Amino acid sequence: MAAKTAAEATGSVRNLKSFTLATRSPKGAAPGAFVPGLGNVDVGIQDIGPSSGTLLFTSTGWGFGTPTPFMIQMHPRQNQFTDNQNNNFPDQFATQVISTDSNSITFLITRIDPGAEDQGWGQDLEVDIFVVEP
Repeated sequence: MAAKTAAEATGSVRNLKSFTLATRSPKGAAPGAFVPGLGNVDVGIQDIGPSSGTLLFTSTGWGFGTPTPFMIQMHPRQNQFTDNQNNNFPDQFATQVISTDSNSITFLITRIDPGAEDQGWGQDLEVDIFVVEP
């Protein structure tokens, strides 16, 4: 089977927050201190919207301390701010990080539910992104 060419899009991350990892303190104790070597945790939301097929998306505006973060977790979801209800969509998605630099994450997002592989979607999709820097 021949590979399809993915459409390309770019957008700025939304609701970006950065946290410094700290040790957990027992209940009632003072907050813990920074844990050396673990770096920061960055979380954000990337609006994707509808697509006619597999999409190569570049999420910008991150400001990492390194061009290659330690771990990136992505979770596609129906837009929580515009359509936070069960519409009975059968859509299932897969994401794959393709590349990173100090300011961006480029990833593929594709629909994988049986019989609809590589087809588009009409829902207002977003991707929740969780990053751990070294």
